[in-house]
Amino acid sequence: MAHPMTVNISKDGKPVTDLQPYLDTYAHLTAFQEGDQAFAHLSPADQGER
Repeated sequence: MAHPMTVNISKDGKPVTDLQPYLDTYAHLTAFQEGDQAFAHLSPADQGER
């Protein structure tokens, strides 16, 4: 199920503009649920603009 999410990447308060793909995409998120060890690995469905 797709849901929109916007993420801004910065370092020392400045936007990061030189991201390189890892495993064919520019972002990965792994979330763990406290208590039952459930997790989700998420990545963009569309590369979009960098």
